[in-house]
Order: sequence, then C-alpha cells, then structure tokens
Amino acid sequence: MTAELDHIGITVAGLWDVPSWDSVPARLADAVAALRDAVERPDPEVISAFTGVPVDAVTRTSVTTSSGVALELLAFTPGDREQPAGLAVPGTIHLGFRVPDLRAAVAEATRDGGRAAGAPVRFGAVRHQFVRSRAGAFIEFIAPDDE
Repeated sequence: MTAELDHIGITVAGLWDVPSWDSVPARLADAVAALRDAVERPDPEVISAFTGVPVDAVTRTSVTTSSGVALELLAFTPGDREQPAGLAVPGTIHLGFRVPDLRAAVAEATRDGGRAAGAPVRFGAVRHQFVRSRAGAFIEFIAPDDE
C-alpha cells in the first residue's frame, strides 16, 4: 500500500501556554501568526470517537509547510480520566498519512500487530482513522470518502 505523509501532529498541554508567543524569532513570526489564526475547536464527541480517548474539549491548529506537509498542534481537555491518556498526553506525536484505501491501510497496520485506536470518522470529503502501532506509535490514516 502506498502512503504519503500528510502531517505531523504534536499534542501540547495548551496552545497558549507557551511563555510568550510574541518572543519567537522573527524568522518564525509568519508561522506563529498562521498557527494563531487557524485555531479550531472541533466537536469533542467526534474527536473522542475518532481518537478512542474521552475528551471534554479539543483545541487544534495547523500550518502547512512549503513541502506540503502540515504541522498540527492539539490540546486536549481530558474527559472521564483525571489524567490524559493515549493521544491526549502532552508530548505525544502522531503521523498522518494519505492512503488510497482506509480499510486496507488499517487492516495492514493491525495485521502487523497494531490496533485501532478509535472509529473511522468523516471530515468533509475524507475519512480518518487512528491506529496504534505494535511499538506504541500513533498513526492517522486519511483516505477519500468513497462510501
């Protein structure tokens, strides 16, 4: 199966907990402005189903690099647990890959010892699903919604 890197996701404690966004080096100012302008608050029920992690709130932002790969920052407010778990743990990194067939990608990853970490979810014209690899890495598969 072919897969193309779509984005790199990093879970952070809070998007605006950085000591001073205004103190970033000038060469990063455009990227920081783009991240600040792109803040979203997706539906926590959808994100909980998608990631397999109960959350009360999610804040998300991303910026696409010149190579076409996006950097995504996520901040979760844990739901049922006192401490965040799985993908919601600050410092957790996930890789998002575009694949032609979501079911085939998930089947291949789980056949190799991974396990689905949530249900497939539609966002616009694509479907996403997380898999946790045998080594513990989080992988997000993204495919056209052809169903």
